[in-house]
Amino acid sequence: MKRNFYIDLIFIFLFILFGVLRYFQTAETVVMKIFSPTTLAVDLNGNRRIEGDEVLCVSGVKTFSDNLLEYNDEVAQKLGISYKSAVILAIQAKDFAETSLSDKPVKFVADEVQENPNCTMGDILVDNQSYREKLLNGGYGFDEKFESSKLKERVESAKNLHPVVFNHKSRKYHEIDCKYGKVSEDFVLLMKEDLPTDAIPCKYCHKGADAHQVITPYPDKISSGDVKM
Repeated sequence: MKRNFYIDLIFIFLFILFGVLRYFQTAETVVMKIFSPTTLAVDLNGNRRIEGDEVLCVSGVKTFSDNLLEYNDEVAQKLGISYKSAVILAIQAKDFAETSLSDKPVKFVADEVQENPNCTMGDILVDNQSYREKLLNGGYGFDEKFESSKLKERVESAKNLHPVVFNHKSRKYHEIDCKYGKVSEDFVLLMKEDLPTDAIPCKYCHKGADAHQVITPYPDKISSGDVKM
């Protein structure tokens, strides 16, 4: 009698264990961190920690980096765009990635051939839609052919926008080509209209500007370090 009881317990335990494993195999995963619009950390094993094999790269699409030290002159020349437009495209692509992926349930489809030792290449599915296609069709990224009508529209509209470098530590903002902005310890790229109300213009690149100038009483975007609202 006792033997049958223990056998039943073992079978129940194995059944529950199989169910848990099956759940984690089929469940959607969550984006933990966005390093760039095409490089992400996805919680593949459900432990809410970023591990080495959980850094994923979206293949077949490229975007400009929002790190001013990584500006790609060659790509900008191929696209026929200015430095300012490249920075604006970087800001827009990063904002799109954060809106589309931050803490969202996603599925990852790995490429059959892996050529990048630093991350796993593939595509992200959000609501069963390809994130790669969203980047390309929305004009936030480009492929090797550099052909995208939406990208051209974004470049054209960028002429009316004003990107700046905002230093969280000093609360100063700089023009994107300011030498002091590029060496800031803790900076983020923002549109000028999205600056916080206590932002102070850099005296070097904003000569004659009021040191206590308030840009806008109600910014559309509030940024603090890695957090944007």
